[in-house]
Amino acid sequence: MFIWLFGNAQETFKTMFYNVLNYPLQVPASRVDQLEIIIQDYQPDLFMICELNNEQGADAILTSIQNVNPNYIRAAFVLNTSDNTTGNQNDLQNMIYFDATKFTLESQTEVTTNVRDFNHYILKLNTTNQDSNPILLNVFVTHLKASSGSTNQQSRFEMVTEFVNYLDANVTDDSFVMLGGDLNFYTQSEDGFQELLDTSNDI
Repeated sequence: MFIWLFGNAQETFKTMFYNVLNYPLQVPASRVDQLEIIIQDYQPDLFMICELNNEQGADAILTSIQNVNPNYIRAAFVLNTSDNTTGNQNDLQNMIYFDATKFTLESQTEVTTNVRDFNHYILKLNTTNQDSNPILLNVFVTHLKASSGSTNQQSRFEMVTEFVNYLDANVTDDSFVMLGGDLNFYTQSEDGFQELLDTSNDI
């Protein structure tokens, strides 16, 4: 959850991340009904997901969310590009959904890694002076390599390193940045987790 302060005013935004587990290819696809119950209960303003298989699934989830809040829209569906050199067999994409009365999507970019993309979305807050003094939120969604073992730990570390390098090169130090995802860390001592916490990073 984020609390933004604007002078004497303040606004709270509720955020949520969810791994939708190979949706909609893994049966039953009707489990989107259970997701709608969760959305109804928590009512996030920004909803981030991973393990989305296709654009049809993205639309089905949007319809379900709009049953709760008709102001919701989604980003553009983009296929994962990080695995193109290994056959492009990866059906696991990321996506964000958001309340369009509170945010405007300014841009989206895919950050390639050794396994799966990070997706970078820049959201502008819909404030009264958004044209003269825009407030931008850099939202990153990821799905780090799963499973235990040193090889998978190394893959997670390499993905995080690519992410940190991207931040250093593309996001200014005073930016608002949020990372959501299925990080798949098994312990806090993993190199990838420690790299995210490294205070020498620009962000």
